[in-house]
Amino acid sequence: MILQRQRIRLKLETTKPLDANAILDAFLSEKVVGAFGRAWQVEIGLFDNDVLAVLTGIISITMEIKSQANGVIDTGAALLSKTIGSGTFNQLLSADQWENDSGEPSYHAMFDFLDTDIAALSMLGEVSNQKDFGLVFTAIGAYGRFPLSRGIITIEKDGGTGAGSGVAPVASYTFSDQELLAMFAGKLNNGVNPPGVGFTLVADNDATKGLKQRATVPLGEADPIIETNTVNL
Repeated sequence: MILQRQRIRLKLETTKPLDANAILDAFLSEKVVGAFGRAWQVEIGLFDNDVLAVLTGIISITMEIKSQANGVIDTGAALLSKTIGSGTFNQLLSADQWENDSGEPSYHAMFDFLDTDIAALSMLGEVSNQKDFGLVFTAIGAYGRFPLSRGIITIEKDGGTGAGSGVAPVASYTFSDQELLAMFAGKLNNGVNPPGVGFTLVADNDATKGLKQRATVPLGEADPIIETNTVNL
């Protein structure tokens, strides 16, 4: 087998379609972990009471990645969805091929995702480079849509920087250092603010007058106050 994507291999026990703990990585018998921003190859095998299921009559299968909170999968729109038709199914899969990962292919069906597909998922709220999502498989048959399996999948940032040497790019600036310092002086310093001791507000209608504020601890006091004085500039 030519390795072109991260292989994620799932045994879907269709007799437990609503068991939130049913989806496990078939390679490791553990919770599924997919790499963020990387290409995936999600391989599935359908089972009926631990026996390979017959896919005859299934028109299509849809895989959806959904938002979730505390293990409860959101019922709204999918964050990422892909549907494959029966023409791509491997109807001749044997138990030996599935168990030993042998044969081409060694699964019932496969969903492939580009690295850009997975990179489009939001990792906002990640903890230790990881975030959990809902994973839902449904199918369409003669009577309409029906559930195959669902569960929780973890997506993790693997720490890689992608193609290339990994050397950080050299920053380019629109302005030179001198130009930036001059702009800071004109806005923040304005020629009247000594560094680190106070801040002077110049009157908007008279540049010769202003208010100078500073933090100071009055004699005999423990806490600082803001002191404001009028100044002539």
